[in-house]
Amino acid sequence: MKFISIWTGTAQLKCSPTLKFKLLLIICALIVTTSIYAAENQQTALNPLVIELSKIKKLDLRFKKLSSAVYSSHKNQKEAKKILNSKRSNMSIEKLHQKVIQQINRNHHFAAILLIKTNLKFIKNNLDDQRVFDFIKILLKHNEANTAKSLYKQIQSDGEQFYITNAALKFAEYHSQRKEWQQTLKLLNTDLSELSGENTALALILKGEALQRLKKHREAIKIYARVKQESHYYGLAQLNIATAYIRQDWWTDAHIIINKQLKSNLTDQTTELANRLSLILGYSLLSKEYFREARESFRNISLDSQYINKALMGIGLSAFGQGDNIGALNVLSILKDKKSEELVVEECYMLLPHIYKKLEQYMTANAGYSDAINYYQSRINQLKKSIHSINNLNIKKLTSIKNTSLLIANTRLDFANRYPQYFFANINELDTLTKNNSSSKLKSQLSKLNKDYNQLFSQITKRLLNKRIKELQSYLSQSQYGVAQLYDKSDNSSE
Repeated sequence: MKFISIWTGTAQLKCSPTLKFKLLLIICALIVTTSIYAAENQQTALNPLVIELSKIKKLDLRFKKLSSAVYSSHKNQKEAKKILNSKRSNMSIEKLHQKVIQQINRNHHFAAILLIKTNLKFIKNNLDDQRVFDFIKILLKHNEANTAKSLYKQIQSDGEQFYITNAALKFAEYHSQRKEWQQTLKLLNTDLSELSGENTALALILKGEALQRLKKHREAIKIYARVKQESHYYGLAQLNIATAYIRQDWWTDAHIIINKQLKSNLTDQTTELANRLSLILGYSLLSKEYFREARESFRNISLDSQYINKALMGIGLSAFGQGDNIGALNVLSILKDKKSEELVVEECYMLLPHIYKKLEQYMTANAGYSDAINYYQSRINQLKKSIHSINNLNIKKLTSIKNTSLLIANTRLDFANRYPQYFFANINELDTLTKNNSSSKLKSQLSKLNKDYNQLFSQITKRLLNKRIKELQSYLSQSQYGVAQLYDKSDNSSE
């Protein structure tokens, strides 16, 4: 493994092979989590993640079918006519668009989609209007995909290339957000010259990311390179190029690109992009034993950044690599005192006593290991108790869920890197459909689908909690090993 020299060479880490390997995994894991995608390890059909993703897709198909049925119900169509309040002879795309946007601005997206759905035939007869793109965008945002596809099919059949290409971009965004990379590429396999400058850049970003997710890094680099410097997407394109270089072990090229971007005039809107660049650069430098440079890179990350805890861990590991045990001790103590539910914070309980041992403060090290053992055991018991109490979680009642991240049992479970966001979006939409449904026939189907969503969510939550338990058990074992080493040293000294 390429990172072994970090700990067995310069730092001369004298600890168990298990702890050495764990420290290496920390670096690897943190580098991965800052790249444009997370490793999903979907290599076998028996992989639990693969099975869960398959179930999510099946639920999504059921959702789309039910969604169309609810919007098509006779009573809802009558309601749409009331909302429009206009005779068919006076209808225009402009008036329909105004009514739709009016409903969206009032947070009544069900009524907005109802208007589009009810007047679909009229819209299809007026496809030479750019307002049709707004209709498609609204439909896809709320996963009324069957109606959107019906519109797109008509555009492909009767529309000019300008409308076909721009509609394809809307669908490419939709499939990209759903991690459906082959469909994204297929939609963007067209003449992009019909798009505006920024839409062209967006299309290139989507195409490049799809290629990169499919591990076609060299092809992705060529696509990203086409994003013009004046584009809003240029910084992201350069970040993704750097990530692609790292994936191919072209570290020098990646460092050049990142440093160039960090020296450019990054605006306030791209501060978090600069933080992300600094984090990737820091861990890249750390893996190549450039400890001082890595430390400086981590220090450039804003204190209010979402990456600050990973940056503090990076500073601690860099200081340790430099032999600055006091510096490592100070920064990891700060990280530990945050008492965050992040795994990177919980790792500090295991790392700190090891540093005290390096400083030959054996009593403090022993106390630290004891503290770590108690902490990990307590957390493991807490999580096991939570797993037993989980029984078909009602997702809508979980107010702590935000951006596909759930806080449960003082543990933040990140769904975003493994599961498509539409899994949660569908649940919210399902609630809207249920509230607005007027068909007794569809009521039971909506209820059954809602129950199935909650069952799968509970299953996923339990598996992620079990995964965290295994990680904490590993830290517990390493802390117990650390105590055993200290006792061995004490026994040998007494002899």
